[in-house]
Amino acid sequence: MRKIIILLTSSFVFICCNKMESKIDEDRKDYNDEYSSEIDNNYNENENNENEDENENENEIDIESKFPDGSYDAIVYYKNPETQYSATYTLEVDVEGGEVIKINFPKGGWLDDSVHPEESRLYPEEIDENGDALLQDENGRTFEVHIEN
Repeated sequence: MRKIIILLTSSFVFICCNKMESKIDEDRKDYNDEYSSEIDNNYNENENNENEDENENENEIDIESKFPDGSYDAIVYYKNPETQYSATYTLEVDVEGGEVIKINFPKGGWLDDSVHPEESRLYPEEIDENGDALLQDENGRTFEVHIEN
């Protein structure tokens, strides 16, 4: 009888250990799958961010190569929101680093990001792929610039 009890107990312990090992293996597999999936997601996310950065850099290079530093004739639509006055002019604009940095007026005046007693400060703006940029000065006046290339 004692041998039977020992045999039954041993069998029971053996079966329990096998089930426990199976459960541990399942948990390990689930953990590995989850961890592997997380690594894949992080890798894909990093890869997407790198591709976006590359696309942004390519876009910047395209704009700067399409509109290298220099002066360009442009159509400038001016609007003063305070007076509601607006007008369209053909003026020369200066471009540097893919941005319109200065608007030159026919009688020798200009508007740029430095402060002149007779003018207000103009905030440079990046040119888009169509040659357009929307600039604004510190008084809220807007200058829609279109460079014809």
